[in-house]
Amino acid sequence: MYFINTSHGVDEPRFAPIFKLLKGLYKCVPLIKPETRRQIIMRINLMAVFMTLCLMQAVASGFAQVTLHKKNAALNDVLKSIKQQTNYTFLYNSELLKDAKTVSVNLDKASIEEALKACFENQDLTFKIIEKTVLLKKKETGILDKVVSYFATKDIRGTVLDEDGLPLPGATIQIKNSTKVVLTNGKGEFELKGIDEKAILVISFIGYKSKEISAGQASPVTIHLETNPGELAEVAIVSTGYQNIPKERAAGSIEVINADKDLKGKLQANILDRIEGMSAGLTSYKSAGNTQNSVRIRGVSTLLGEAKPLYVVDGSPFEGDITSINAADIETITVLKDATAASIYGARSANGVIVINTRRGKKGPVRITYNGIAKLTPLPNRDYTNKMSSSELVDFQREMFNYRSGSYAGIDPRKSMNDVYRLYYEAREGNITETQLQSALEPYRNSDRYDQVVDELLRKTAINQTHNISFSGGSDFYTYNLSGNYMLNNPYEREQSSSRVGFNLNNTFNFTKWMKFDVGVISSKVNEDYDNGILGMNLLNTGKASYFMLKDQNGRNVNWYNSKSQFEIDRLNALGLQDENYSPLAELNKKHYNNTSNYLNLNFAANFKIIDGLSVNLLYQKERTENYTKQYLTKDAYEVKTMLNDAAKQVHTGNPYLIPVGGQLDETRADQNSHTMRAQVNFNKLFGEKHRIDVIAGAEQRGVLVTSSNLYKYGYDDHSLSYKPVDEDFLSTAYKGTEALFGQFTLTRKEKGFVNLENRYASFYANGSYTYDRKLTFTGSIRMDQSNLFGTDPKYQYKPLWSTGVMYVLSENQNDWLDRLAIRTTYGINGNIPKDSGPYMITKDYTSPNTYTKEAYAYVYSPPNAGLRWEKTKVTNFGIDFSLLKSRFSGSIEFYNKATSDLLGKQSTDPTIGWSSVLLNYGSMTNRGVDFTFKSKNITTTDFAWSSGLNFNYNKNELTKLENANNTVYAYLERGQNRVGKPMDALYSVRYKGLDSKGLPIALTKDGREVKSTAQLTPDDLIYSGTTTPLFAASLMNNMSYKNFDLFFMFIYYGGHVMRDVTSPYLTKFAELNYTTNMERSALNYWKKPGDENIPGIAPGFYTAASSTITNIWEARDQNIQKGDYIKLRDVTLSYNLANELLKRNRIQSMRFSFQVQNPWRWAANKQNLDPEAWTVATLVPRGVNNVLEAPSRGIAIPTTYSFGISANF
Repeated sequence: MYFINTSHGVDEPRFAPIFKLLKGLYKCVPLIKPETRRQIIMRINLMAVFMTLCLMQAVASGFAQVTLHKKNAALNDVLKSIKQQTNYTFLYNSELLKDAKTVSVNLDKASIEEALKACFENQDLTFKIIEKTVLLKKKETGILDKVVSYFATKDIRGTVLDEDGLPLPGATIQIKNSTKVVLTNGKGEFELKGIDEKAILVISFIGYKSKEISAGQASPVTIHLETNPGELAEVAIVSTGYQNIPKERAAGSIEVINADKDLKGKLQANILDRIEGMSAGLTSYKSAGNTQNSVRIRGVSTLLGEAKPLYVVDGSPFEGDITSINAADIETITVLKDATAASIYGARSANGVIVINTRRGKKGPVRITYNGIAKLTPLPNRDYTNKMSSSELVDFQREMFNYRSGSYAGIDPRKSMNDVYRLYYEAREGNITETQLQSALEPYRNSDRYDQVVDELLRKTAINQTHNISFSGGSDFYTYNLSGNYMLNNPYEREQSSSRVGFNLNNTFNFTKWMKFDVGVISSKVNEDYDNGILGMNLLNTGKASYFMLKDQNGRNVNWYNSKSQFEIDRLNALGLQDENYSPLAELNKKHYNNTSNYLNLNFAANFKIIDGLSVNLLYQKERTENYTKQYLTKDAYEVKTMLNDAAKQVHTGNPYLIPVGGQLDETRADQNSHTMRAQVNFNKLFGEKHRIDVIAGAEQRGVLVTSSNLYKYGYDDHSLSYKPVDEDFLSTAYKGTEALFGQFTLTRKEKGFVNLENRYASFYANGSYTYDRKLTFTGSIRMDQSNLFGTDPKYQYKPLWSTGVMYVLSENQNDWLDRLAIRTTYGINGNIPKDSGPYMITKDYTSPNTYTKEAYAYVYSPPNAGLRWEKTKVTNFGIDFSLLKSRFSGSIEFYNKATSDLLGKQSTDPTIGWSSVLLNYGSMTNRGVDFTFKSKNITTTDFAWSSGLNFNYNKNELTKLENANNTVYAYLERGQNRVGKPMDALYSVRYKGLDSKGLPIALTKDGREVKSTAQLTPDDLIYSGTTTPLFAASLMNNMSYKNFDLFFMFIYYGGHVMRDVTSPYLTKFAELNYTTNMERSALNYWKKPGDENIPGIAPGFYTAASSTITNIWEARDQNIQKGDYIKLRDVTLSYNLANELLKRNRIQSMRFSFQVQNPWRWAANKQNLDPEAWTVATLVPRGVNNVLEAPSRGIAIPTTYSFGISANF
């Protein structure tokens, strides 16, 4: 028995180098102790016996017998019968059998060779048996034909390249209907000698479309192969972060996104934006109360825990900012959605896992790739805000003034007042006539500072540009991929800019055939440094009334009044205090902002092959993020001068200030350090031809340490770095007798102090699968996690999370229309770690000292919880995968059920123990849904191709166990609710009848009784209106190509949810203190006189200081509920691929120019066509003694953006 090394060809067997190692080990045998030597010999004998038995079984299985009774049967059917009886594998091109003759045989217990000879008699085909494989081919031509063709031969040389002009090492060049085959070298080159000029060459490479050319072409030839998406999908490798497995053997719910294939038409800088819509069940929408889109996988399975997926980069959980990963460096993204796929991550897997693999080097000459993208974002559409014009605001303010205003004589002259309201007071007091009033109001009606804000403070177009250059290549011993990236972001604010510089280095060292090392480094640095004394976006469509200008007609800066009048400012100046005259444009350079963020990721991995099929992986990853933020206020900043004056003593000798004169500094330093250590054993073995086992087992230790310190200094000088002390204890209680408007000053501590958070994990895990005949696969995994976040009760410790699954291939290439049909089902338990509680008591310091003792004091944030444990989610998944008509149509449909138990929630307790409620594991919820994926190749011709893809997800969430002690009507209307029997973020509404003759809103109870106060309602009288979280999510993608042009566009859809409409607020407030800014234009549509109540949708009449029990009838009415469904054309990308001789002479293999438009069109189901991605739902917020419903907001329209991209391969 010996090993054969075939690297020199099958005709020259040579002993493999491994025997040199064994020879050296044999010399050392005499040095081994006798006892140890006997143990080794015994193990070798056992292995020999085992191998002998296996060989005997293999030999016995070789004596196959065939019984055939066929008459005029198709050759293909006869071969299938032989295959079933013998378990031999048949390799042939289906085209060979198209012209085959029918077969008539009558055999009993014949050998396979006899059976095949009978079948191929009178056929233009022949066969060859190699072990248990039968090769079919056409019969070779006769001797005479060969002699004639010998004198018509030629030599041909050429190069095989991919679509980007890069060489394809290992591509196959075969003479059609012949056994003659050559492979391309590392440069993609090949040479064939003595080829018939009439021969056809077939060029193929895994993942690419085969191509046929005539051998009669002039040599050398250059052959470009196009990618074959269908074949790439078949050979896709799934990376779970712990192991790589073929997708065809993955029983779990896994989606692989290939950056080069699937994201080719994407130019977004953020990888999370690029993958939106690319996987069924992976959603990105703005949920209630959030200002940014949230990435979710199959809904949310927690109330208080971490809701986002776990990100894994190059095999290790990622603790940094995901935006620090350059999108151009990413090769594949794998989405793990069910328990079998994600449970290997244990107590962090309940929300799904997104595994990101960055690019690795490939053997071959150095390849240089450049990618550049410039994104242009114009200012948001002003008309979308639907705000009152200056003229409308002036008239509206008069109406509000007439409804409710105070005594002019009683107004404190030290306090500022809106200019327009002051004119109305003057007119009411008879100081000016109506004509004079209108003349004085005219400048306000005709003034609008929008253009001044844009001209002075903003860029009309925000520009973001990214540049990436990468170098990759290597040899058998060493491969590398080095990329450097630069990002420059110039947002709307003219003074602002930010930059990011980073690099990614992946090295692979193949020291021997049994030892491989990977070394990876990811680094990025973000820098921001600019003046931020005033922000133009805060003055554009919001803030002070639009008639307040930045400059007057002569171009001079205009002063604005905030809390103090000019009278008060002059009085303070006369006292020698700080000058509080405020001009927005003059404030710009009086505050300065610095921020730096450094990220470093070191990843070391090693693989040791012990024996065939057995290997060991070692991994160590170290992450570090350093953040530094500095907000500097100069001594002339308005906020500083106001604080100094408010803290100035009315009676003093010498220094009047309680706060030191000088600048102020707010500085934060934060570090996050994490590490991962892992040791893993891998076993992969194919037994015979049908049995395959894949097993991994390992241990992992992780730690995350977050520290931060925040300092706030007064009297700070940025040049000398000096500051002055402040007696915070003394000033924490009101100091009476200051120059503040209310005569007293209290210092609220701004310094946040120190934070130290440490999370530690120790884990043991195993995962295994068994595959029979490439059809039936069983999988299983188990993981046990321990953490300092878990409770100390032994009965909750060492409980594993596990999963199991099975997949069965019902059909694979058995007929012309059905390529593959497989079913799979999985079940398992995932976990989610609590981070808002702990096994021991957690205390937090108050920001200010105790009022009475002047000492620092703390409060109990969380009581001890010995039973604290992870939230568990039991996931059941059933899926069907299909491929039809040679992959023309393919897809999958999956049904899942996620049942979460031990949900963390507040539960009421006996208040005598010190807490009225505690955080406990007691709740439960479910998420049930469907994922559907469908891909089609609609048209494929020589010059034109069109393919489509559809992803759809339906997810229904329901809370099945949860305590909610607050059951008042106000609590139900306050915001999105979490109530048993309903989904998360449920909205409740009041049954609304309309207005009475006095303009007051009328509500109805569930039995139809009219009431005019929510105090007369119970929760049963309210209507459940729906959830603010979409139930449906879908995306439709299309790829078209015509010659060198590519077109990609994608529609996204979210629906099944509701939101409160943007309508007029209930007008109840004191005019001059509240209605001083441009409001939603719908506020003009309110009840003014009897009869107006008959106008559909009209708002109630003005009601001075109306209680929230009245206003909530209008604000939370059921007629105000709108559908949240919307469709957006998320992006359209047109690309042109350029590759010609001129470029190649300049060492450029190919170039690609792209133009992308994002969000150019949308449809929304609501009546006003509001953008649900900008639209915010209503929440109840405390205002004084009343709780009022803050009106929903349109938000800021998401503008259409334009991106230009260029990529080049050298």
